[in-house]
Amino acid sequence: MKKILAVLIVIGGLSAAAYFIALKAGPAGGASADETRRFFTVKAGDLAIPVTETGVLKAKNSTRISSKVEREVKIVFLAKEGSRVKKGEDLVKFDPTEIDREIENEKQNIDAAKAQFEASKVDYDIQKTDWDNEIARAKLSLEEAEKNYDKYEKGDLPLKDRENRIKLEEAEANLKRAREKLEQMPELLKEGFVTPDQVEQKKLEVKKAEVAWESAKSDLDLFEKYTKPLEIEKKKAELDGARTALESARKRIEAKSKQKDAEISSIEVNLKERAARLEHLQKQRLEMDIKAPTDGLVIYGEPGQWYGGNEIKVGTQVWMHQTIITLPDLSEMQATLRIHEMDIGRIRKDMEVTVTVEAAGSKSFPGRITKIAELANAGGWRSDPEVKQFDIEVTLDGRDLMLKPGTTAEVEIVIVRLEGVLYVPIRAVRGIGPTTFCYANEGGELRRKTVEIGLGNDKFVEIKSGLSEGDVVLVENPPTDLVRIEEADRQRLASEKRGHDSASASQAGAAPGGTGGSGKKED
Repeated sequence: MKKILAVLIVIGGLSAAAYFIALKAGPAGGASADETRRFFTVKAGDLAIPVTETGVLKAKNSTRISSKVEREVKIVFLAKEGSRVKKGEDLVKFDPTEIDREIENEKQNIDAAKAQFEASKVDYDIQKTDWDNEIARAKLSLEEAEKNYDKYEKGDLPLKDRENRIKLEEAEANLKRAREKLEQMPELLKEGFVTPDQVEQKKLEVKKAEVAWESAKSDLDLFEKYTKPLEIEKKKAELDGARTALESARKRIEAKSKQKDAEISSIEVNLKERAARLEHLQKQRLEMDIKAPTDGLVIYGEPGQWYGGNEIKVGTQVWMHQTIITLPDLSEMQATLRIHEMDIGRIRKDMEVTVTVEAAGSKSFPGRITKIAELANAGGWRSDPEVKQFDIEVTLDGRDLMLKPGTTAEVEIVIVRLEGVLYVPIRAVRGIGPTTFCYANEGGELRRKTVEIGLGNDKFVEIKSGLSEGDVVLVENPPTDLVRIEEADRQRLASEKRGHDSASASQAGAAPGGTGGSGKKED
């Protein structure tokens, strides 16, 4: 379509007033004897109007080989581009130096973590034994305090209480007997049974009995008021202290145990993480060597990609998921191209196309449109961002066409098919200004005939009027004398145009307010 537009621009507009000039051909007309004239007989038939764009061939089904290593890696081996490989053969190898070093370091870290883990477990077992002994001692102290308290409360305390009361009762009995004997002394002294000294002795015995009673009474009071409650509080304090000591030991040991458990757990988690990292690194190490997953033809990169990328070669640094090699299935081929937005409305899925491949000796292959992009893009980074294009996918008919991916293909899509129209070669149509014409051969004479043209392709154009089926028109350049006449007509037309433009400018200047007048505004 772009070529058609270019032709239409060259040959000018559609129809204008026709005029007729008859000239004789041959030497008398000024043409040299060795001039060759080619003619075309006007035909009526179908005329296909195509859109032709350049695309790139690709396999319909391809296996993309990309790096699965989660880092930038350097290629140290590549299968030769264009070579055919069998399944399991080496395709790509990356430099493993860095990842091998990391694997070795991780193994050493794991050994150190294992040693630390085992040492922490042994230390934990030792401390657990110490903690168990500490708890046992605290329990023993508590049991001893409980027994001491129980012994005092149920044994020592009642016994002491009975002893004090018995002592007081004995003192009271002794005092009573002493007083009774003293009361008998005066009578006995009167009758001469005792001496005064014996009376005095009895008085002394009464005083001693009183002192003994007061002492027993005081001991009982002190015991009840002070000793007993103090001893009970003391035993309770010892019991509470033993309980507190046991509880404190349990809490302290529980805290230390949790701390130790957390420490061991942290070491264990670290060990598991390092083991997982080592396993991951070892899996990544296996991805450093890529083998062919299937038979195929080695093509570097991704054929038909519209974006640039690093050149694929030994020494190139590549990233994860970057396509390094494509193994195409050459049994089915496609072409990818882009269609301008002004043409996309006339493109439909399943339309038949013709694909011409220059690398295959300009051989043409039939095909059909199998995919049309829903959204337009703004072209590549070298393209005008204002120009919108749509990606089109074409599938070629047939299998095993022996075509190579990545080669250029010219895709022709017939968007309009004119039926039963007159048409001539584009080279047969000439133009002067808005007038288009052909040179018709009538009885050996070349006659200029004004024509109205319609749509065309890169070879033929529709003739709407001015010629009839069977007319013979000149295809090559006309004789020299006719060329001179054309040139004179062009100069005359240009001169008339200049005169017309000058007159228009003068009229505009003479008009009120025009730049060619006095510039004075009338009242």
